[in-house]
Amino acid sequence: MKGVDQVTLRIGTFTSVSRHLLPSLMEKFIEMYPNIQFELYQSEYTNIEQQLLEGSLDLGFTCIDAIQRVQYQELYYDEMFALCHKVMC
Repeated sequence: MKGVDQVTLRIGTFTSVSRHLLPSLMEKFIEMYPNIQFELYQSEYTNIEQQLLEGSLDLGFTCIDAIQRVQYQELYYDEMFALCHKVMC
C-alpha cells in the first residue's frame, strides 16, 4: 500500500459480516491508509469465491465451507445456533 495515492478496494461480504465485523476493521484501515476507498458488495457467501476468481472483487469474506479454490486466512470463528419452540424440539 506504500506510495499509493488512492485505491478502491472491492469487498464482497454477507450481511452479518458487513454489519458487525467490517465497520471497525475499515475504520482502523482508513487510519493507516487515509486515501483508501471501499466498495462493499452484498452477496450470498456461496458466491464470493467465484467473484474473486472472476476478478470482480479484491477481497472477500465468506464461511470456510464455501471455499474450494482460493487460499484463505481464517479471521474469525463464530458458532451458529438454531432455536425452536419447546413444542417442536
